[in-house]
Amino acid sequence: MTRAAAVDQARARKAVLEHLAAAAATRAEMARDLAAAETVDERRRCRLALRAAAALLHATIIDAHQHHVPTPEIAATTRTTVRAVAVLLQRHRDVTRPSRRQVVDPVSTHRSQALDAVADAARAHGTAHPATHAAIAAAHAAGVPVPALARIAGISRERAADIVLTAGTATPPAAAVATMRTALINTITAGPATSAAAEARAYRRLVRGDNTDR
Repeated sequence: MTRAAAVDQARARKAVLEHLAAAAATRAEMARDLAAAETVDERRRCRLALRAAAALLHATIIDAHQHHVPTPEIAATTRTTVRAVAVLLQRHRDVTRPSRRQVVDPVSTHRSQALDAVADAARAHGTAHPATHAAIAAAHAAGVPVPALARIAGISRERAADIVLTAGTATPPAAAVATMRTALINTITAGPATSAAAEARAYRRLVRGDNTDR
């Protein structure tokens, strides 16, 4: 390595560490703001800000690792533990480079997408908007528990449960129920090896929408 290349590498490493320290400081500040929040609206805004700061910190940690910053140094800069950094990096590797023997769970993927939809709706419309309520109800139908919904949306568990219960009282049109039933029958006929995700979705929809004993 030439002297110029070594100087450039040192500068890049210094910049990465500065970004890492700044991201960690921002997350710590957002955590303090959340602890000091008094009203429901303040706590909701602080939760969203803290979530965004944590996401930025995680991305900065991954960037530092890709610039060959050792894990102990990352942990010291962010004032966290080596184990926490190692777990984050391992999860990133699992997502970006899945093993060939790893089986992708379509149900878990569907739940993750539903949670993303809840977060997007809450950021775009707020927690009181019907679009956010619809996203929460859809995520719950996909199997996401109420505590997780409340955490992602930035609302209380009681409020999330109320939204889910309110959505559950609505009865879908008969045509929609018939379509769900047909999809379920076709899915079962096609076999579980090729249509497990579609079968799970159709079954959930059928149970929620065509249960006359409810």
